Amino acid sequence: MSKNFLLIDPDEFWDQFDTRMNELLKDRKENPKKIMRSAEVRAMLNISDSTLQSMRISGAIPASKIEGTWFYYYDDIIDALERGRTNRKDGLEND
Repeated sequence: MSKNFLLIDPDEFWDQFDTRMNELLKDRKENPKKIMRSAEVRAMLNISDSTLQSMRISGAIPASKIEGTWFYYYDDIIDALERGRTNRKDGLEND
C-alpha cells in the first residue's frame, strides 16, 4: 500500500503561515470580544474534536461550558497561537 505525501517548500509553508497569522491578527482588532463555539474554533485552526479537547484540558486554550456547550473567546485563541509561536530560523520560542 503506497502512501501519498504532500511536500511543500518550508519557506512557502512559513510564508503561508505568516499570512494566515496576520489575517487572524487583523480580524482580532476588528472583533475584540467575539465569542466562538467549538465548531468555529475547530474550523479556524483546522483541528479535530479530540485535538481541541486536548488543548482545552491542558489549559492551552481557556474555555467556558454553559449547559453542555463550550465557548471560547477569539482573543484567547489568538493568544494561545502567539504563545506557541516559535522563531522559524532557530526554533526558539518567542518570549
